[in-house]
Parts: sequence; C-alpha cells; structure tokens
Amino acid sequence: MIRAFAALVAISMLAGCALSEDVATVKYVPTHAVAVADAKPVGLTVVDARTSDRNRISAKINGFGTEMAAIRSDKDVPSIVTDALKTELEARGFHVQAGGRPVTVSINQFYNQYGAGVFSGTATGDVNLTISVGGGAAYSQTYAGTAKKTILMANGSNAAETVASALNDAVAKMFADPAFVATLTGKPAPVVSAPATTASPTS
Repeated sequence: MIRAFAALVAISMLAGCALSEDVATVKYVPTHAVAVADAKPVGLTVVDARTSDRNRISAKINGFGTEMAAIRSDKDVPSIVTDALKTELEARGFHVQAGGRPVTVSINQFYNQYGAGVFSGTATGDVNLTISVGGGAAYSQTYAGTAKKTILMANGSNAAETVASALNDAVAKMFADPAFVATLTGKPAPVVSAPATTASPTS
C-alpha cells in the first residue's frame, strides 16, 4: 500500500504540468581546450538539417511515458551550436572570421527524450552533428554525443541540461579526432594504418 502510494506520488511529480509548454535555456559548458600549433582562421557556417519544429528540444510526458507539451529552447538551436563551436575553435587558436577555411556544420539531431520509471524517470539527450571542412571535399565526418540522467521532473531545465551535456560530448569527440584537427590546419588527415598481423605457423 505504501509502495503503491509512493509510486503514485513519484509519477505525479514526474508528469508535473504536462499540458503546458515550457521554455528553457541551454547552457553549454566548454570542453578543456589546448592550443593547436599552426591553427589558422576558419569560416564557420551552421545549418539546421532538422525539418520541423526546430526550437523543440524535448517534450513533457505523462505518468505513462506519453509525450505531451513541447519543451522549447529560448534561443534557436543553430545559434547555440554556433556559439559553442566558436568558443571551442577560438580557444584552440582557430579564429572564426570571414574568408577562413570553410567549416560547415549540419545539425541532424538536438533532442532530449524523457522516460518514465516506477519511482523516477530518465532524461536522455542526443546531439548529432555532421562537419565538413573545405567545402566537403577535404573532410566530412559525423559526431554523436549523448547524456543521460535520472530525474524527478520532466521539465525544461532537465531537458536543457541533457542536450547541453550531449552537445559537449559531441564537440569533445570532434576535437579529440586528430583527422578533424589536422584538416582544420590545412594538413592532410592522418592515415590510420591497420595493425600488423603475424602469420600463423604452418604444420
């Protein structure tokens, strides 16, 4: 009886006011940056490849996990990604300016998905970005970031936190990729050779 009541209270807290839309601020936290030798100016363009409701970053859920009212960002998503990447590039010495080496970023996904549990819920943020350097011919790669946390309220602030963390994860992977960084400096992407194999002894 007590357990059932506690579960009912938890479900009610998780759902909150599921019928009213929420607006939240996505606060990006920069990664740890190290200056890159031979860093050159870059020209940054961010495009939104998502096709509809582009400021919707999540949705509230009811006690059964069904999506309800939208959760929207108070700032358009391309601006969030642009500001984050500009911060990361500048911190490494890649000054963002017109006429620099062209870098185009396509936003494929930028969303938080809520899930309902018995006594709590989950918030899972997913961000997917495709980066093209030099008009797409020199280098193109997709980086995916994810973040998950246990929550008691399926609200705007929790959604904003997970997509911000997922963006941080995607950007960290991007700058940890030596091929991406090398291409930014105008150098050929390093070739990763296959590990040497040892022939099996014959009988």
